[in-house]
Parts: sequence; C-alpha cells; structure tokens
Amino acid sequence: MRLTLLLISTLLSTSCCAGELPVSPLVRAMLLDERGPVATESFLHDPFPLGPTSVDVGVGLLGPLAQVLGGRVVDRGKGDYQWSCITRDNRAVWIISDKSDARTAEPVVTAIVITAGPVEEAECRESSNLDFDSDIPPIGSSLKEVEEQLGSSGDTGNEIVAYRQQATLGDPAGSWLVIATLAYHLQDGIADAISFDVALVR
Repeated sequence: MRLTLLLISTLLSTSCCAGELPVSPLVRAMLLDERGPVATESFLHDPFPLGPTSVDVGVGLLGPLAQVLGGRVVDRGKGDYQWSCITRDNRAVWIISDKSDARTAEPVVTAIVITAGPVEEAECRESSNLDFDSDIPPIGSSLKEVEEQLGSSGDTGNEIVAYRQQATLGDPAGSWLVIATLAYHLQDGIADAISFDVALVR
C-alpha cells in the first residue's frame, strides 16, 4: 500500500542542508503560498506520471528520478532545498526535495510543480523523456474544468485553488496524519501551474 510506504519513508527522512528554491515566481508561489485546501477523495495518493516513470512523492529519490527524466540535481548551498528542472514543449517540471533519507542521505521527492511558459532557470534541461499524460486536469484547464473533475474549490477569486486528501496511519497511541495537496495557479481563470506535495503530521 503506497500510503504505508510513504509513511515509512517519511519516518526515516530528516531535513537536509541543501539549497534555495528556484527563482521561478510560479514555483515559489505554489510551494510557499498558505492556501486553504478543500477536501477531496479522488486521486491524491496515486503516483504522478511524467513519462517513462511515475513520481512517488514522499517515497521516490530525487537523484535517480532526475536521471531518468534527463535532468540534474541542483544544490545552491543554503536553505533546505534540492531540485531538478526538466522542460519540454513550453512546459517545465520542477522536482523538489526538502528532506533526505536517514539511511542513505539521498534527497527524497517532497513536491512536484509543473509550469507553463518560458523558464528562467539556467539549470533546466530540455528532455524528450517527459510526458504530461495524467488523470488530473492539465495545464490550460479552466477553473470550471478543474472543479468538474475534482469538485468545488471554494474559489473566492484567489489565484491558487487547492485540494487535499488525508489519511491517518498507525494506532491511536502513535498515529500519523499523511496529507497530500494538489493545487492550481490560475492566470485569468486558466491554470498555468500545478503542484503536488505530501506532508506528514504527528
């Protein structure tokens, strides 16, 4: 069961001393915005497909995934982030880590951000391995199309709308709450960025 694997991986993860977030305003907005997600039951615990592999957020390691997709791991030396950026057809995938596995010290993927438009990061690499085929509403979807598939977002005119799924694992004496969040950034009512992240709360 993926949530069990996710829990085990996160329990064995520790903060790593890595680098800063990418300079992309969209990436920073998606990862740092304090949004109020609405609950959904549809999809959030599933792996995120990007081409020849799937991204198990909270479980997968950043390095091997970046290599498969044709990217490289970027570490700018301060902060808590490592990341990789891969582009194709005016889309960019940002694979983010702010945790490392306690056993291997390898960075674990904790978030995925997909953006549309020009990429400002010199470290982003073009790759033909990317495939954006997914069951979730893609970049270019309207808010209406997002809500038709995922449910009402409770939108109040915010640029970012978010959906959340959570599950409690463990026994009552030592339970953990696994939280998965999917968010859309809307520019003039059209999605130009998507993020997916996983958190663990005790």
